[in-house]
Amino acid sequence: MMSPGLAEVIASKRILVSVGAGGVGKTTVSAALALAGAAVGRKSLVLTIDPARRLANALGLSEIGNEEKRIDDGVLARINVTAARGLFAMMLDAKSTFDAVVAKHAPSREVRDAILGNHLYRHVSDELSGSQSQMAMEKLLEVTRERDYDFVVLDTPPTANALDFLEMPKKMVTIMESPVLRTFLRPILSGSKTSKRLLFGSSFILSRLAKSFTGMDMLQDLAGYLVNFNAMFDGFRDRAETVYRELKGGDVAFVIVMAPRANATDEALVLYRRLASEGMPVGAIVANRVHRPVDGEIDDGAIVRALQHAGALQTISRDSITHLVKRLRDHRDDLNRLAAAERERIDDVRRAVGACPVVEVPARTEDVHDLVGLAEIRSALIDSTPARSG
Repeated sequence: MMSPGLAEVIASKRILVSVGAGGVGKTTVSAALALAGAAVGRKSLVLTIDPARRLANALGLSEIGNEEKRIDDGVLARINVTAARGLFAMMLDAKSTFDAVVAKHAPSREVRDAILGNHLYRHVSDELSGSQSQMAMEKLLEVTRERDYDFVVLDTPPTANALDFLEMPKKMVTIMESPVLRTFLRPILSGSKTSKRLLFGSSFILSRLAKSFTGMDMLQDLAGYLVNFNAMFDGFRDRAETVYRELKGGDVAFVIVMAPRANATDEALVLYRRLASEGMPVGAIVANRVHRPVDGEIDDGAIVRALQHAGALQTISRDSITHLVKRLRDHRDDLNRLAAAERERIDDVRRAVGACPVVEVPARTEDVHDLVGLAEIRSALIDSTPARSG
């Protein structure tokens, strides 16, 4: 049965933002969504975050880097997909993106070189967890403004809390506008040698302590970092606000990816409600890795006949066969209990989100490692949505 909600989203929206807790298969789902977009004739890009090598292999690539790569049309043809305008993949490299933003938007060559050469900046751009979310926003703005993609799927950065991605632009604006930061900057921005000497002189002990730990004058680096970034602040703030505003637009939809576990479904509902409260449209919720119940009785007679046909019956005792049958029945019962618990949680989500489509992707025995597997995920996303519970 066709899932009109998600199929319509893929056909009509320009940007899909894939969000969810870590470890739920969000990156694979994002790639499958981009594949679905390419299959309906849209020039599609999956912008992913630190993908596993097996995902690159699944797309027919040796690796995915910070520059877009087109998936070979011949490779796609093997799974009966004709991508008239192409399927592309790109990995977000937060450090390279940060450097490119500075190089592009710095008000002068001197400011650019000062920032890129600053010890603190190099540490922040490499290590600061929030920078990945901010750079994902910057990269999204770049590819949607400067390139001709019909369809972009953003696989959001892995975070302890999926809401971090949404909150990062506002956090950045709040931090940069904070009175504490402005107070710190004021004596430096004033250009007064006395005020600078007072600032650093009064922090002599802290400065010496920092230097003993880091091997550099931390306060001087911090001052230089903040002074030079102050020249770029308006641009960062404006772009953060632009992205945040555009995420509420008519050509954007969020796809929440969840696992059918209690904590993951709870977080998905928190995220759904938060997106709704912010006026950001949710196109679908994807319940990934859903286990299906196993029907039917395990026939020990059939097992005996199979072993007899294989010529192994003489080497296996009847007690061993009985034990094997019991293990198989126990495994079936455990799987059915798991499937029933997952069904209850998914139905709870369906009731909570009303008309929003909830699409189920069956659990696989192994991770996706080739295009065949990715095509199966794509089919599950757009072709088969189980009926709602009564």
